[in-house]
Amino acid sequence: MHAARWLGVFLLLGMGGLSVAEAQESKRYLLRYRFRQGEKVRWEVVHRAKVRTTVGGTTQTAETFSRSIKSWTIVHADSQRISFINRVEAVKMTQWVTDRDRVHYDSQRDSEPPPGLEHVAQSIGVDLARITITPLGRIIRRVNKHISPWGESPRITIPLPEEPVSVGQSWHLDEPIVLKRKDKTVARVRVRQKLILRQVQNGIARIELETIPLDQVRDPVAEAQLVQRFVRGWVKFDIARGRVVHQQFEVDRQVIGHIGPNSGMHFHMFFEEKLLEDSAADVATEPSQQGKSR
Repeated sequence: MHAARWLGVFLLLGMGGLSVAEAQESKRYLLRYRFRQGEKVRWEVVHRAKVRTTVGGTTQTAETFSRSIKSWTIVHADSQRISFINRVEAVKMTQWVTDRDRVHYDSQRDSEPPPGLEHVAQSIGVDLARITITPLGRIIRRVNKHISPWGESPRITIPLPEEPVSVGQSWHLDEPIVLKRKDKTVARVRVRQKLILRQVQNGIARIELETIPLDQVRDPVAEAQLVQRFVRGWVKFDIARGRVVHQQFEVDRQVIGHIGPNSGMHFHMFFEEKLLEDSAADVATEPSQQGKSR
Protein backbone atom coordinates (compact mmCIF):
# COMPACT_ATOMS: atom_id res chain seq x y z
CA MET A 1 0.00 0.00 0.00
CA HIS A 2 2.88 2.35 0.83
CA ALA A 3 4.54 1.48 -2.49
CA ALA A 4 1.34 2.26 -4.34
CA ARG A 5 1.02 5.57 -2.46
CA TRP A 6 4.60 6.65 -3.36
CA LEU A 7 4.08 5.53 -6.95
CA GLY A 8 1.04 7.80 -7.07
CA VAL A 9 3.08 10.70 -5.65
CA PHE A 10 5.85 10.19 -8.22
CA LEU A 11 3.29 10.08 -11.02
CA LEU A 12 1.64 13.26 -9.79
CA LEU A 13 4.98 15.04 -9.46
CA GLY A 14 5.98 13.94 -12.96
CA MET A 15 2.69 15.07 -14.43
CA GLY A 16 2.92 18.30 -12.46
CA GLY A 17 6.39 19.05 -13.89
CA LEU A 18 5.16 18.51 -17.43
CA SER A 19 2.12 20.64 -16.78
CA VAL A 20 4.21 23.56 -15.52
CA ALA A 21 6.45 23.42 -18.58
CA GLU A 22 3.48 23.18 -20.87
CA ALA A 23 1.80 26.07 -19.05
CA GLN A 24 4.87 28.27 -19.57
CA GLU A 25 4.97 27.43 -23.26
CA SER A 26 1.25 28.00 -23.71
CA LYS A 27 1.04 31.31 -21.81
CA ARG A 28 -0.57 33.85 -24.07
CA TYR A 29 0.36 37.51 -24.43
CA LEU A 30 -1.82 40.36 -25.62
CA LEU A 31 0.28 42.67 -27.82
CA ARG A 32 -1.10 46.18 -28.30
CA TYR A 33 0.31 49.65 -28.99
CA ARG A 34 -0.30 51.94 -26.02
CA PHE A 35 0.43 55.66 -25.86
CA ARG A 36 -0.89 58.59 -23.84
CA GLN A 37 -2.28 61.77 -25.34
CA GLY A 38 0.32 64.54 -25.10
CA GLU A 39 3.22 62.09 -24.82
CA LYS A 40 6.34 62.56 -26.94
CA VAL A 41 8.30 59.41 -27.76
CA ARG A 42 11.75 59.43 -29.35
CA TRP A 43 13.88 56.81 -31.02
CA GLU A 44 17.46 56.87 -32.29
CA VAL A 45 17.53 55.54 -35.84
CA VAL A 46 20.60 54.23 -37.67
CA HIS A 47 20.25 53.57 -41.37
CA ARG A 48 22.88 52.38 -43.83
CA ALA A 49 22.25 51.62 -47.50
CA LYS A 50 24.65 50.52 -50.22
CA VAL A 51 23.65 50.12 -53.86
CA ARG A 52 26.11 48.70 -56.38
CA THR A 53 24.90 49.07 -59.97
CA THR A 54 26.57 47.54 -63.04
CA VAL A 55 25.70 48.59 -66.59
CA GLY A 56 27.71 47.38 -69.60
CA GLY A 57 30.74 46.44 -67.53
CA THR A 58 30.86 49.71 -65.57
CA THR A 59 30.10 49.56 -61.86
CA GLN A 60 29.03 52.45 -59.64
CA THR A 61 28.50 52.33 -55.90
CA ALA A 62 26.35 54.68 -53.84
CA GLU A 63 26.39 54.61 -50.04
CA THR A 64 24.38 56.49 -47.44
CA PHE A 65 24.74 56.47 -43.67
CA SER A 66 22.51 58.39 -41.29
CA ARG A 67 21.94 58.59 -37.57
CA SER A 68 18.82 60.50 -36.63
CA ILE A 69 16.34 61.17 -33.86
CA LYS A 70 12.72 60.61 -34.81
CA SER A 71 9.81 61.55 -32.59
CA TRP A 72 6.10 60.87 -32.30
CA THR A 73 3.97 63.47 -30.58
CA ILE A 74 0.76 61.74 -29.54
CA VAL A 75 -2.19 64.03 -30.30
CA HIS A 76 -4.94 61.50 -29.60
CA ALA A 77 -5.07 58.09 -27.95
CA ASP A 78 -7.97 55.85 -26.98
CA SER A 79 -8.88 52.17 -27.19
CA GLN A 80 -9.72 52.43 -30.91
CA ARG A 81 -7.06 54.65 -32.46
CA ILE A 82 -3.81 56.50 -31.87
CA SER A 83 -2.89 59.65 -33.79
CA PHE A 84 0.57 61.16 -33.79
CA ILE A 85 2.74 63.73 -35.55
CA ASN A 86 5.89 62.24 -37.03
CA ARG A 87 9.10 64.32 -37.03
CA VAL A 88 12.83 63.98 -37.52
CA GLU A 89 14.42 66.18 -34.87
CA ALA A 90 18.06 65.86 -35.87
CA VAL A 91 20.23 63.98 -38.33
CA LYS A 92 23.87 63.29 -39.00
CA MET A 93 24.51 61.77 -42.40
CA THR A 94 27.17 60.88 -44.94
CA GLN A 95 26.72 60.20 -48.66
CA TRP A 96 29.23 58.84 -51.11
CA VAL A 97 29.11 57.95 -54.81
CA THR A 98 31.90 56.45 -56.91
CA ASP A 99 34.35 59.09 -58.25
CA ARG A 100 32.88 61.82 -56.04
CA ASP A 101 33.86 63.29 -52.68
CA ARG A 102 32.01 62.25 -49.56
CA VAL A 103 29.30 64.63 -48.45
CA HIS A 104 28.65 65.19 -44.73
CA TYR A 105 25.80 66.95 -43.00
CA ASP A 106 25.09 67.44 -39.30
CA SER A 107 21.86 69.31 -38.61
CA GLN A 108 22.98 70.16 -35.06
CA ARG A 109 26.27 71.74 -36.11
CA ASP A 110 26.05 72.91 -39.71
CA SER A 111 24.32 76.23 -40.31
CA GLU A 112 23.98 75.43 -44.02
CA PRO A 113 23.63 72.02 -45.68
CA PRO A 114 26.01 71.03 -48.49
CA PRO A 115 24.72 71.30 -52.07
CA GLY A 116 22.26 68.54 -52.84
CA LEU A 117 21.11 68.06 -49.24
CA GLU A 118 18.94 71.17 -48.91
CA HIS A 119 15.82 68.99 -48.94
CA VAL A 120 17.15 67.08 -45.93
CA ALA A 121 17.77 70.28 -43.95
CA GLN A 122 14.28 71.55 -44.76
CA SER A 123 12.71 68.39 -43.33
CA ILE A 124 14.34 68.62 -39.88
CA GLY A 125 12.15 69.74 -37.00
CA VAL A 126 8.97 70.08 -39.05
CA ASP A 127 5.79 67.99 -39.09
CA LEU A 128 6.31 65.29 -41.71
CA ALA A 129 2.95 63.55 -41.36
CA ARG A 130 -0.03 63.03 -39.12
CA ILE A 131 -0.65 59.31 -38.87
CA THR A 132 -3.52 57.43 -37.26
CA ILE A 133 -3.14 53.76 -36.37
CA THR A 134 -5.14 51.15 -34.50
CA PRO A 135 -3.71 49.50 -31.36
CA LEU A 136 -2.82 46.62 -33.72
CA GLY A 137 -0.60 48.92 -35.76
CA ARG A 138 -2.83 49.13 -38.85
CA ILE A 139 -2.68 52.52 -40.54
CA ILE A 140 -6.15 54.10 -40.70
CA ARG A 141 -5.13 57.46 -42.12
CA ARG A 142 -2.01 59.31 -43.16
CA VAL A 143 -1.82 62.98 -44.05
CA ASN A 144 1.59 64.09 -45.30
CA LYS A 145 2.54 67.57 -44.13
CA HIS A 146 5.98 67.78 -45.73
CA ILE A 147 7.78 65.83 -48.43
CA SER A 148 10.19 63.55 -46.63
CA PRO A 149 13.67 63.09 -48.19
CA TRP A 150 13.56 59.51 -46.95
CA GLY A 151 10.33 58.80 -48.84
CA GLU A 152 7.06 57.50 -47.43
CA SER A 153 8.00 54.44 -45.43
CA PRO A 154 5.44 51.67 -45.87
CA ARG A 155 6.30 50.21 -42.45
CA ILE A 156 5.51 52.80 -39.80
CA THR A 157 4.69 50.04 -37.30
CA ILE A 158 4.83 46.27 -37.21
CA PRO A 159 1.43 44.55 -37.34
CA LEU A 160 0.35 42.91 -34.10
CA PRO A 161 -1.89 39.83 -33.81
CA GLU A 162 -5.62 40.23 -33.19
CA GLU A 163 -5.67 37.54 -30.48
CA PRO A 164 -3.24 36.84 -27.61
CA VAL A 165 -0.32 34.68 -28.76
CA SER A 166 2.04 32.25 -27.10
CA VAL A 167 5.77 31.79 -27.68
CA GLY A 168 6.29 30.06 -31.01
CA GLN A 169 3.03 31.28 -32.50
CA SER A 170 3.06 33.25 -35.75
CA TRP A 171 0.80 35.70 -37.58
CA HIS A 172 1.02 37.63 -40.83
CA LEU A 173 -0.21 40.62 -42.80
CA ASP A 174 -0.59 40.62 -46.59
CA GLU A 175 -0.18 43.87 -48.50
CA PRO A 176 -0.85 44.75 -52.17
CA ILE A 177 1.95 46.59 -53.97
CA VAL A 178 1.67 48.44 -57.29
CA LEU A 179 4.80 48.38 -59.50
CA LYS A 180 5.66 49.69 -62.95
CA ARG A 181 7.02 47.22 -65.52
CA LYS A 182 9.62 47.94 -68.19
CA ASP A 183 6.86 48.44 -70.79
CA LYS A 184 5.21 51.07 -68.51
CA THR A 185 2.30 48.79 -67.62
CA VAL A 186 1.31 48.22 -64.00
CA ALA A 187 2.00 45.06 -62.01
CA ARG A 188 0.05 44.30 -58.84
CA VAL A 189 1.73 41.90 -56.46
CA ARG A 190 1.24 40.85 -52.87
CA VAL A 191 3.86 40.68 -50.17
CA ARG A 192 3.49 39.08 -46.75
CA GLN A 193 4.93 40.25 -43.45
CA LYS A 194 5.36 37.05 -41.46
CA LEU A 195 5.98 37.44 -37.73
CA ILE A 196 6.60 34.98 -34.92
CA LEU A 197 6.84 35.46 -31.15
CA ARG A 198 10.18 33.87 -30.28
CA GLN A 199 10.65 34.83 -26.63
CA VAL A 200 9.26 36.83 -23.74
CA GLN A 201 11.73 37.88 -21.04
CA ASN A 202 11.19 40.51 -18.32
CA GLY A 203 8.10 41.74 -20.09
CA ILE A 204 9.87 42.25 -23.44
CA ALA A 205 8.61 40.24 -26.39
CA ARG A 206 11.14 39.35 -29.08
CA ILE A 207 9.40 39.10 -32.44
CA GLU A 208 11.09 37.87 -35.61
CA LEU A 209 9.90 39.32 -38.91
CA GLU A 210 10.38 38.42 -42.55
CA THR A 211 8.79 39.90 -45.67
CA ILE A 212 8.25 37.48 -48.55
CA PRO A 213 6.61 37.79 -51.99
CA LEU A 214 3.34 35.93 -52.57
CA ASP A 215 3.37 36.55 -56.32
CA GLN A 216 6.22 36.02 -58.77
CA VAL A 217 7.78 39.17 -60.19
CA ARG A 218 9.39 38.31 -63.52
CA ASP A 219 10.02 41.84 -64.76
CA PRO A 220 13.42 43.04 -63.44
CA VAL A 221 12.34 46.71 -63.53
CA ALA A 222 9.42 45.91 -61.22
CA GLU A 223 11.62 43.67 -59.08
CA ALA A 224 14.10 46.53 -58.55
CA GLN A 225 11.28 48.65 -57.09
CA LEU A 226 10.34 45.87 -54.69
CA VAL A 227 13.77 44.76 -53.51
CA GLN A 228 14.07 47.00 -50.44
CA ARG A 229 10.82 45.69 -48.97
CA PHE A 230 12.20 42.20 -48.42
CA VAL A 231 13.45 42.83 -44.90
CA ARG A 232 14.41 40.24 -42.34
CA GLY A 233 15.06 40.97 -38.67
CA TRP A 234 13.68 41.23 -35.16
CA VAL A 235 11.74 43.55 -32.88
CA LYS A 236 11.76 43.92 -29.10
CA PHE A 237 8.34 45.05 -27.91
CA ASP A 238 7.55 46.23 -24.37
CA ILE A 239 4.25 44.49 -23.62
CA ALA A 240 3.18 46.64 -20.66
CA ARG A 241 4.16 49.98 -22.21
CA GLY A 242 2.91 49.01 -25.66
CA ARG A 243 5.78 50.19 -27.86
CA VAL A 244 8.88 49.08 -29.74
CA VAL A 245 12.03 49.50 -27.64
CA HIS A 246 14.54 48.08 -30.12
CA GLN A 247 14.37 46.73 -33.66
CA GLN A 248 16.84 45.73 -36.32
CA PHE A 249 16.38 44.76 -39.98
CA GLU A 250 18.51 43.99 -43.00
CA VAL A 251 18.03 43.52 -46.73
CA ASP A 252 20.57 41.87 -49.02
CA ARG A 253 19.28 41.18 -52.53
CA GLN A 254 20.35 41.30 -56.16
CA VAL A 255 18.45 42.06 -59.36
CA ILE A 256 19.70 41.20 -62.85
CA GLY A 257 18.65 43.03 -66.01
CA HIS A 258 16.77 45.99 -64.54
CA ILE A 259 18.44 48.47 -66.95
CA GLY A 260 19.13 46.07 -69.82
CA PRO A 261 20.59 42.63 -70.50
CA ASN A 262 24.06 43.51 -69.16
CA SER A 263 22.95 45.26 -66.00
CA GLY A 264 22.66 44.29 -62.37
CA MET A 265 21.99 45.77 -58.96
CA HIS A 266 23.07 44.64 -55.49
CA PHE A 267 21.15 46.32 -52.67
CA HIS A 268 22.17 46.05 -49.04
CA MET A 269 20.39 47.91 -46.24
CA PHE A 270 20.75 47.93 -42.47
CA PHE A 271 18.27 49.60 -40.14
CA GLU A 272 18.29 49.87 -36.36
CA GLU A 273 16.01 51.78 -34.01
CA LYS A 274 16.27 52.19 -30.22
CA LEU A 275 13.84 53.84 -27.84
CA LEU A 276 15.31 56.86 -26.06
CA GLU A 277 14.39 57.46 -22.45
CA ASP A 278 16.32 60.75 -22.36
CA SER A 279 14.44 63.43 -24.31
CA ALA A 280 17.62 65.53 -24.58
CA ALA A 281 19.21 63.06 -26.99
CA ASP A 282 22.19 64.23 -29.04
CA VAL A 283 23.11 62.70 -32.39
CA ALA A 284 26.20 64.83 -32.92
CA THR A 285 28.58 62.10 -31.74
CA GLU A 286 30.60 60.13 -34.25
CA PRO A 287 28.62 57.11 -35.54
CA SER A 288 29.81 53.75 -34.28
CA GLN A 289 30.04 50.70 -36.50
CA GLN A 290 26.70 48.98 -36.98
CA GLY A 291 25.39 46.03 -38.93
CA LYS A 292 25.91 43.06 -36.65
CA SER A 293 22.74 41.31 -35.56
CA ARG A 294 22.55 40.55 -31.89
